[in-house]
Amino acid sequence: MGPLGSATEAERLKPVRSPLFPLLAGVVTSLVVGSSGGGGMWLAALLCGLATVLLVFLFAGWKAWRGKVAWLFALLGLAGGWPWLLLQSERIGDDWHWLPARELDLEIQVDRLFQVRRDQRVGGLGRIVNAPEVARELKGHRVSFYLEDSVPPTDWLPTKRFSGRGILTYLPATPRDFGFDRYLLNQDVHLSFRRGEVFDSSDEGAACARALMQLRNRCRELLMAGDELGFGPVFAAMLLGERALLDPERERRFVESGSLHLFAISGLHVMAVAASVAQVLSLLRVPSLPKGVIGLGIVLLYVLVTGYSPSAVRAFSMVLCYWIAVMVRRQANPFAAWVNSALLVLLWDPRQLWLPGFQLSYGVVGGLITVAGLMQDRWRNPDNPVDWRPRPLRRRMREWPLKFADFCKQLFTLSLCASLFSAPLIISYFELFAAGAVLLNMVLVPMAGLVVATGCLSMAGGFAFGTGWSAFYNQAAWLLLATMEGLIGLVLRFEGYFHGRVWPWEPTGPLLTFGALLLASWLREWARQGKVRPAFAIAAPMVLILGGILLGSVSA
Repeated sequence: MGPLGSATEAERLKPVRSPLFPLLAGVVTSLVVGSSGGGGMWLAALLCGLATVLLVFLFAGWKAWRGKVAWLFALLGLAGGWPWLLLQSERIGDDWHWLPARELDLEIQVDRLFQVRRDQRVGGLGRIVNAPEVARELKGHRVSFYLEDSVPPTDWLPTKRFSGRGILTYLPATPRDFGFDRYLLNQDVHLSFRRGEVFDSSDEGAACARALMQLRNRCRELLMAGDELGFGPVFAAMLLGERALLDPERERRFVESGSLHLFAISGLHVMAVAASVAQVLSLLRVPSLPKGVIGLGIVLLYVLVTGYSPSAVRAFSMVLCYWIAVMVRRQANPFAAWVNSALLVLLWDPRQLWLPGFQLSYGVVGGLITVAGLMQDRWRNPDNPVDWRPRPLRRRMREWPLKFADFCKQLFTLSLCASLFSAPLIISYFELFAAGAVLLNMVLVPMAGLVVATGCLSMAGGFAFGTGWSAFYNQAAWLLLATMEGLIGLVLRFEGYFHGRVWPWEPTGPLLTFGALLLASWLREWARQGKVRPAFAIAAPMVLILGGILLGSVSA
């Protein structure tokens, strides 16, 4: 049972099996080492992956793994070699490092489209499929593009293939502050194609993508049905991940309050949709196997409609790993789903390790599973030995006050752990430390979950019964959104809500979060085995993060 649910004493003492956790630690370590140099770093990456796996095995209990040594060494080549080879395949010749920007005609296959606020401008990521003779070696390499086109950006499909003329630039090393160029370099995108226009395009084989686009447009119409107060764009932006619908002032307030993540399709949205679907299927008494198949299909459709952003795909992979374990009647636990999902994503695309979204998603979820789960176990309410209630009300009030107090404690522990484990990364990428976000997220995150659940009812009812149904449910969602904006405006009036902080050494934030997660994972298992006190397992990662922020970061 995860941090959001209660567990019996037997469930809490039951060992949590996650055999791939050592391999995940080895893959992450080997990726960090292997990406920092040339071909000679492959052996160092392999050795670091081996050392990390053995260290984790040592802390987790070597006796349980004696019979699996052959399995361990068979996979070490994967841990140290496969990600490195995949990263090396994206390298560009050194000659292009020194060549100036030049105008070229390129043919590009679109991989992903970005949301662009300006009309007649399209942007995204793609691969060069055809280039002139002077740039023939760039064929097959990834490139970012930002060009003008007569077709509106909303009509572009992620399967489009186009020819365009623009300025091709090789992206050099960027300053320490995190900008769009740094995001591209973290994705091994070293080419930028801009300041030009599209003069030919085709959408061959795009029937599925066009159907998804039409479905997305219909969902946007349903979510904005009956809008009279101006909250329709905010509602659609939160459910569909379209931040371009937000006006600049609203976006600024969400950024300053540390709550802009509510508008990126991530674990919060996917989990809320999955929980809503699971609840409806349970009420209909659908058996376990059909419920899993139907539920995963609906969640996958939501991810595809919202543009299958990397954060949404990562969240879906976690839901997939957890739900498959339930379907095959294996031990289902969030920790194993978290580990398996992260390993699957990194083996498929190792570049995601350097994405802020990947680090924030798995950092926050890992903190919730490891630390928040132990905190909630420690804070379970025992029976109150002093009964102050009048005799006629004792039976009616026996459980509700305790349940309400336990619910508030759960919100606090979840918000505290999410804020702490994300704080080093937010300082790294946004140079911001929002000390008051712990209390604000206690209210905003549950309300955002209700907004997403209401949006599911609005879209499902709109498709089944018409736009009038959606307009009815939209009113409830807009009331929640108005309350959220009011709270954000209130907290931003207080001095000291957020501070500008930076790390003198740039990798400090990701390394601090990764180290705290490793420590929390080891201490969590030791606490379950009775080797350390749960209070120490809870406090040690928190002290590590807070001490690192106080001693290592400086004012911006």
